Amino acid sequence: MLFRSPLCNATMQSDIHENLARVLMKDEEGDYYEVYFSEVSGEHITYTTAGDKLHIEGEHAGRYTHFKVGEKFKKYF
Repeated sequence: MLFRSPLCNATMQSDIHENLARVLMKDEEGDYYEVYFSEVSGEHITYTTAGDKLHIEGEHAGRYTHFKVGEKFKKYF
């Protein structure tokens, strides 16, 4: 499945794994976050990155610890 933005129709496909979608978010202070979530129905996985920090949520989050991530995130897996 391929998620697309409802506003601009851009793909939300992540470059980390084919089963993960990516959303770029900006908070009130102007800080940016990348949020990755599973496109697979029934998988409960969310990864939120901010700078060199990574927050992991979901009972199935361990399924994607084998994918290639940047050096700054490898310490979390």
